[in-house]
Amino acid sequence: MAGYAFETPEFGLDEAGLHRLRSRFAFEQIPYAAMSRVEVTRGRSVQNWWLLLAFGLACLGVGVWTAISLYLFLTSPKPEGRVNVRAIVTPLIPTVLGVVAIWQALQVEDILVIRYGKRRLVLPLSKLKTGNVSALTYYLAQRTTSSGAVS
Repeated sequence: MAGYAFETPEFGLDEAGLHRLRSRFAFEQIPYAAMSRVEVTRGRSVQNWWLLLAFGLACLGVGVWTAISLYLFLTSPKPEGRVNVRAIVTPLIPTVLGVVAIWQALQVEDILVIRYGKRRLVLPLSKLKTGNVSALTYYLAQRTTSSGAVS
């Protein structure tokens, strides 16, 4: 495994360029010369965050609807049937799934946005193992301005 100047679980940076990592092994290398734009900014690390937000809101709605239905059933003066344990647990699963999806969709963090060719790559910087974000910005500015990329 190569020593990287900056490393996260998703990527590593060295003199050759950006190495995309999967289980700490490089599966793709993007040289600095191929990068047309490099930007360190704050944003959402989830692509299609609005879709994840809609999914979370739908799950939360289903959870609340089943909880209200269960509450009305339990508080009715003359219940018509028995309550099963599954009926009590059912509102919890979509509610928890919806809250987690909404939280993940709305989370804003430091990200590295790289454009190369026709692709746009968004990499989170929250788990930066070596260095900090300002040092990373300086490191990328030194490497990409010489190859014509905008920092």
